Amino acid sequence: MPSKKIEYNCTHCDTLFVRGKYDIERTLKKNKTVFCSISCSKEYNNKLQLEKGFSENKTCKKCSIEKPRTNEYFTAHKRTLDGFDSWCKVCRGNYRSEIRRGQYRSMISDEELKQLLKTESCIICGSEEKLVVDHCHSKNIVRGMLCNNCNMGLGHFKDDPFLLEFARIYLLYFNEESSEAKDYLRKWNC
Repeated sequence: MPSKKIEYNCTHCDTLFVRGKYDIERTLKKNKTVFCSISCSKEYNNKLQLEKGFSENKTCKKCSIEKPRTNEYFTAHKRTLDGFDSWCKVCRGNYRSEIRRGQYRSMISDEELKQLLKTESCIICGSEEKLVVDHCHSKNIVRGMLCNNCNMGLGHFKDDPFLLEFARIYLLYFNEESSEAKDYLRKWNC
């Protein structure tokens, strides 16, 4: 059931706006502020940064270029005093896309990952379409580079080699030329 609509004043511009009661209550509980638009939210946060004594500019720790201390140039970060990442958005984006480090941090080193990303074709089918990093959830290891179809196929079979083997036999059974499947199924009384 949709939330009841209520009127509320924007924390920044004091404009009256209508939003769902649940949304407003949740936002107030979390942030103690409610905004009528994203631009009001950004302006309010920039004003707050200046009031806290931070300069209007910030120097990126990666590229050492001074840029405006705004959401346009720096990503919001909860654990820093000024509320922004120490690297600018461009440097952070380049770093993430270069080595796709985030989710594999505990599994593989930067150098090993860079070497792995040089793989040009899927290990299973040989396809050269966009490759993804395949990893084992239970053992927490990176296995290699696969095309999306092969990676999802392994996932649908729960990374279980016995299920994959049985699926192979099942497909062979319906292939008129294969006697291997019939022998296998006879062995297991199927």
